[in-house]
Amino acid sequence: MRKLALFILTLVAIAWCAPSPASAQSGAPGPQGAAAPPSRTAIIGFTASLTGNVNVESTRQTNGIKMWVDDVNKAGGIRLADGSAVTLDIRFYDDESNKDRVQQLYTRLINEDRADFLISPYSSGLTDAAAVIAEQYGRVMVTAGASSDSTHDKGYSLAFMTYTPASRYLAGAFDLLAHLDPSVKRVAIVHERDKFSTDVTTAAKSHGEGRGYEIVLFEGYATGTTDFAPFINRMPADVEVIMGGGHFADTSTFARQLSEKGIQAKFIALLVAPPEPRFGELGAAALGVIGPSQWESTVTYSAEAASAAGLPWHGPSVSDFVARYRERFGETPSYHGAGGYAAGLILEQAIARAGSLDTAKVKAALDGTDMLTFFGHTKYDTSAKRHGRQIGHEMVYIQWQKDEQGKMVKRVVWPAEASTAKPLYPARDQAAAGPSQLLTSLLDGLMIGFVYGLAAMGMTLIWGVLRVINLSHGAVIALGMFASHFLFTHLGLNPYVGLVAVAAAGLLLGLIIYPVAVHRVIHAPHHLTTLLATFAVNMIFIGLGTALLTTTPRNIDYSLGTARLGPVSLPGTRLMAALMAVLVASALTLFLRRTRLGKAIRAVASNRASAELMGIPSSRVLGLSFGLGTMLAAVAGGLIATFFPFTILSGESYQLKSFVIGVLGGLGNPLGALVGGLLLGTLEGLIPMLLPVSWVPVVEFALFVLVLLLRPSGLLGART
Repeated sequence: MRKLALFILTLVAIAWCAPSPASAQSGAPGPQGAAAPPSRTAIIGFTASLTGNVNVESTRQTNGIKMWVDDVNKAGGIRLADGSAVTLDIRFYDDESNKDRVQQLYTRLINEDRADFLISPYSSGLTDAAAVIAEQYGRVMVTAGASSDSTHDKGYSLAFMTYTPASRYLAGAFDLLAHLDPSVKRVAIVHERDKFSTDVTTAAKSHGEGRGYEIVLFEGYATGTTDFAPFINRMPADVEVIMGGGHFADTSTFARQLSEKGIQAKFIALLVAPPEPRFGELGAAALGVIGPSQWESTVTYSAEAASAAGLPWHGPSVSDFVARYRERFGETPSYHGAGGYAAGLILEQAIARAGSLDTAKVKAALDGTDMLTFFGHTKYDTSAKRHGRQIGHEMVYIQWQKDEQGKMVKRVVWPAEASTAKPLYPARDQAAAGPSQLLTSLLDGLMIGFVYGLAAMGMTLIWGVLRVINLSHGAVIALGMFASHFLFTHLGLNPYVGLVAVAAAGLLLGLIIYPVAVHRVIHAPHHLTTLLATFAVNMIFIGLGTALLTTTPRNIDYSLGTARLGPVSLPGTRLMAALMAVLVASALTLFLRRTRLGKAIRAVASNRASAELMGIPSSRVLGLSFGLGTMLAAVAGGLIATFFPFTILSGESYQLKSFVIGVLGGLGNPLGALVGGLLLGTLEGLIPMLLPVSWVPVVEFALFVLVLLLRPSGLLGART
C-alpha cells in the first residue's frame, strides 16, 4: 500500500508540474507560436516659449506637436519592422525665449528625461542653440519653427529642417512686386537684429539688388524694440516698398506705427506676423500688408497631387487637419501650428521607414525623405556642407484685404497658381508729397520727451528730498503699465481715465515701500545701503512679475487716430500722452509751490534738521515724497503702455533714461527733469537723421558723462 500511495503521489506531482497544452503550444518555436514583440514608448523632447517674445508663435507650434502625438497614439502607434508598435510621449519645458535656458533644457531632456528624439524650439536663434546639444549627444532633431540657413552650414548631421530656408523667405516678395509693377525700385528694409530676421533680410537684399532694386535703407533694430519712429523717420519720403520685421510682437508694432505715421508705401511685406490670425486685429494698419507664409489653410496639397508628382503621400488631408485643429484649439491654424504637426509627420515616417528607433537608421531614413504632406513637399540636402537643409518646400504669400462686408480677411496672392485673390496694389493710397523727415523726427522726439521727463521727475524728486537713488523706479514704471492694461482690458476703463487709479495705486505702493525698505536704512552712513535696499525691492517686483505675469509682450489696443500738423502725421496716443505728461507735471509744480504739504517737502529737502525744528514731521514728509515719486513713475508707465508694447522688464530702459535725464536737468530739480526729458527726446528724434539708430544710446550716454564731468549739478542746477 505504501508503494502504491508513493506511486500515486509521484504521478500527481508530475501532472502538477507538466505544462498545459496551451502553454506548451505558446512556448513552442515556429512562426505561428512566436510571441508578439513588446510595444514601447518613444519620448519626444522639446522646449516651448510659454513666455517671452516668441510666445504666440511657439504656443501654436506646440499645439501642432501635441495634436500629432495624440493622432499617432490613437492610431495605435508607429509600426516597426518587427511588428511592434511605438507609442509617443512628450516632455517639454518653458525656455522663456532664452538661448542659455534652451541649452540647459535640451541637455536635461537628453540626460534626465531620456528623450529618444528631439523637436526644435520655435525661432532660428533658439534652434541654433539647441542644434549644438543635439549634435553633441547624438540625437536626431527635426527643426520645426526655424529657417536660418546658417544652422545647416556648420556640418551638423542630425538636424533636419521643416521650413523653407530663410534665404528664400522674401525672394518671392520681390518676384511678386516685379509682376505687379516693374517701375517700382526704391526699397527700405528694417529688420529685427536676430539670427532669423538678419538671415532673411540679408538674403532678400542680395536678391533684390540682383533684380535691379535700390535698397535705400537697410537697418536692424534690437530684439524687444517698441519704438520704431526713429527707423520710420529715416526712410526717404519717396520710398515705394517697405520690407522687414522680425517676430509677431515687434512686427505688429512696426506695422501699427507705419500706419499711425501715415506712411504711404505701395508695397509692404513683413515677416512672421501677417500670417497670424491675430494680425488682422490691427485693422487699417494690417490692410494691404503682405507676409510670407510657410503654409496656409487654403493650400491644395493632396494625395492626388502627390500621385501626379510621383511622390508618396503621408498624413491627413489639408481639410481634415484644419477642421480638427479648429475644433480642438478654437482657431484656424497658422503655419506655426501646421509646422509643428508637419515636423512630427516627418519624424514619424522616418521611424516607420527605418523600422527602428536606432538613431543611425532614422537619420538614414530622413536623408532619403522625398514626400508630400498637407504641409507641402519635404526633401533634404544631404551634402556634408548643408546637410539637413530643406530643398523641397516652397513659400506662399498672403495679404490682408477686406471682403464684401468690409471684414479683414487673409488671402493667398502668390504664387499665381496657388492664389485665392488678386493682390491689393498699391497697398496704401499714395500721398502727393512726403512729410519733412526732420520735422517729423523732431516732433516725435518732443512728444516722447514729455513722457520721459515725467518718469524722470519721480526719480529726481526722491533723490532731491530723500537723497536716495531709487533702483525700483523701473519696476514701478512697468507695474504702472500692467495696471493700466488691467483696467483697460478687464474693466473696460479708458486708459486716460484709468490713470487716476494708476496714480493712486502708485502713491500707495510708494507709501508701503518706504517704511518697509527705505526708512530703516535712510540714515545709514553710506548711500550704498539705500541703493541696495531699493535694488532688492526691484528684484522682488521683477521676480514676482515674471512668475505671475510672464514675459510675454502685452499692449493696450487703443487708438486715437492720427492728427495732422501740416505735412506731418502725429499719432493720437503719443500726442495725448505728451499733453497728459504736461498736465501732471504742472499739477506737481503747483502742489510743491502752492500747498502747505508741498512747501513742507521743499523745506525738508532744503534742510531736514531745520524743518524738524519748525515742527515739520520729516519722517512723514519723506514717506509722502517717496510715494509721490513712485506715483509719477506709475503714471508714466501707464502713458507709455498706450503706444508701446511692454513686459515686466520694460521699465529698466526707462529707468536708465531717467538717470540720464536727471543728470541733464539737475538731480533734485523736478522742472529740470522735464526739460532734460525734452532734450533727450529731441536727441532721439534727431540723431537717427544723421547716424544709424544703434548710435542713439552711445550719444546719449556720452552726453551723460560729459555733463557729469563739466557740470555735475546739471544744466539747470540741482534744487527742489
